[in-house]
Amino acid sequence: MFRGVASLGLGASASKVISFITTIVTARLLSPEHFGLVAVVTAVIAFAEIFNHIGLAAAVVQKRRLSQRQLSSCFFLSIALSILIFSVALSTRTSLAQFYNNDEIGRIFVLISFSLLINGFSVIHYAIIQKQMRFALIAKIEVLAVMFQSILTITLAILKYEAWALAWGILGYSTFRSVSYILSSCWAPSLLFSIRKSLILIKFGLSVTYTRITWMLYNKADMVLVGKYSSPIDTGYYTMAMNLARLPSNTIVSLAMGVAPVTFAKLKHNKNELFTALNQLTFGLTMVCFPLMFGLIAIAPEMIPLLLGDKWADSVILFQLIAVFCCFKCFDPLLTQLLISTGKQNITALFTTLCAIVIPVAVALGAINYGVFGAAAAWAICYPLLFVFLLYLLKKHIQMKLTAYIASMKTPFITSFSMYFTVFISGVLLETNLELSGTILMTIKILIGLASFLCFLVLFGRREIKQIKTALEKLGVPPKLLNFAFFKNIR
Repeated sequence: MFRGVASLGLGASASKVISFITTIVTARLLSPEHFGLVAVVTAVIAFAEIFNHIGLAAAVVQKRRLSQRQLSSCFFLSIALSILIFSVALSTRTSLAQFYNNDEIGRIFVLISFSLLINGFSVIHYAIIQKQMRFALIAKIEVLAVMFQSILTITLAILKYEAWALAWGILGYSTFRSVSYILSSCWAPSLLFSIRKSLILIKFGLSVTYTRITWMLYNKADMVLVGKYSSPIDTGYYTMAMNLARLPSNTIVSLAMGVAPVTFAKLKHNKNELFTALNQLTFGLTMVCFPLMFGLIAIAPEMIPLLLGDKWADSVILFQLIAVFCCFKCFDPLLTQLLISTGKQNITALFTTLCAIVIPVAVALGAINYGVFGAAAAWAICYPLLFVFLLYLLKKHIQMKLTAYIASMKTPFITSFSMYFTVFISGVLLETNLELSGTILMTIKILIGLASFLCFLVLFGRREIKQIKTALEKLGVPPKLLNFAFFKNIR
């Protein structure tokens, strides 16, 4: 099982790397307007996808024993739902185009809507493979599907298909993925089915659907609103900034979440050990996430034009604002998992519901008054406040020790912010006194950032360095690698 989970993690990482490379290539081939058009459509499709199988896949995975008749019933129900949602989606294409005052959005929406229909045929097959814990197979299919999407998208972008290159890539991914799961599951439905049997599973699925709705509202509604109140070009800038800022933090968090559920479940009856484990995971998370995100904020003016081209320069400030929000966003998966592990799922639901109300309203107000910069600022201002409220809920309902929790991120924050300030001042001085290319300036900033971070870490975090060394030893890092000067001189 552990090999399978490791394969799944490696597969997810490989998929993100491939997607990142594809984004860089297509960003140079296509314009921000093309990304903006497709981003709006995919956000709307994501909402429709919630109701496509109303949590049937999760229900199949969770149910210990399922008969062939139950599985077949779920399969045909999933197809019926996908046909219904697809039909409703097609009927709204004209209204959608009018809402955004853009006919091309309506046409792109029709094409990508076919993914709703295609995905419905593989929902149960995917759930069966997941239930069988064939994680290596899932990882392989996901990586191959992303590779197929990347090749198709880049090829069509080269052939000047513009926004349609992205749209066909999304549809190609859904098709490849669904066909692969159907062929690999070694299961076929029978004609014996019962609606009553499937309704039993729907009851479980509805609770999952509610959670997905609230999650979707505060993670995807911003794109729907930004697309309404901003031009396709500005929406493209916003989309690119959001994708680039979230990629590193999401990748780091996914690694932490690989161990958090099991760890918290084992320690849930001993709160002292549970909170200690949370603080250790938080420390490890911040020691990677904070310097990385603060570093990216510092080099963003050079990094984004260098990676994506000068036409994306307007994404820089948006990226920096969203990166601030991502620094706080990386904590809530651990904290909400802590609530779930201690039997406080209702508090998690309260928090996500609040986010689903506050974030869309704040983004809408920001976008209406200040465009995409107002939307990005809404994230940067509102989410830290929501994070503070989440801490209040944790202290009130499970008596979490906030002082120790905040102390676990104190040194990473101080060293990372000091690094950012050093790089920022150095960058201003270099730009004022020397004429350097963007590549050279970014390289110098990175070197200054690495050196200053290590210096500030030695200055402010000698105890934390010992913790890092101990953790690396437990992970099996050879002693020779840990005995170089940086660790050897710490006492």
